[in-house]
Amino acid sequence: MASFTIVASRRLGLETCEFDVSSVVGELAVGELFPIVERGSLCEFIILSAQPQQGFTTLGCVTWLTQCGAFVGYTVTTRKLSAVDKKRYAKVLPPGLTNGSTGRARKAGHAI
Repeated sequence: MASFTIVASRRLGLETCEFDVSSVVGELAVGELFPIVERGSLCEFIILSAQPQQGFTTLGCVTWLTQCGAFVGYTVTTRKLSAVDKKRYAKVLPPGLTNGSTGRARKAGHAI
């Protein structure tokens, strides 16, 4: 988990965007999610890449961004993707992020 302040945002396409962030507290990890609530609407962004630059870090994210410059000045906190998040975003996540435990126990030789 990490907390940071958004200093710039760019829409790169229909489902991808970049955020320049500063004041990072904690460790940024690929595959974490950060939610933003604005005017009662929830926006969730999944970190696909984190590239350190001089004075800030650029995060490559998946999920739609309304416009360039959105959410500048917001301070947000990341969290790990839950099994529900992985299922919800399965179509836009890279294959490596959709694998993993769903929290359900498996018995040897029995499929769930």
